Amino acid sequence: MLYIHGAGDTPLIVGRWENLVKKDGKLLAVASDETIDRMGDSLVANKWDFTNFLKNPVIQLSHNYELPPVGVAKNLRIDGKRILFEPLFHEITQLYRDWE
Repeated sequence: MLYIHGAGDTPLIVGRWENLVKKDGKLLAVASDETIDRMGDSLVANKWDFTNFLKNPVIQLSHNYELPPVGVAKNLRIDGKRILFEPLFHEITQLYRDWE
């Protein structure tokens, strides 16, 4: 599962890619859901404000802004208690190929 972690008002998309689902030829990822985490926290999906994130919806590798993004998050949306998006990876970059 992928997780969105907030840094101020800008969420970062990080995590593992094993749970990507292919639907209609596109990848679909669960960015977050309302599951209680190991610290006892839960984030309510419809309370997120993605205004700033959507200005530059990049997928960063492990919160590392010193590296170039490995992709972008397309069609970010709330679906019930889940936040979904379609990842579009920059497959031409060596960083992505090394990470994949």
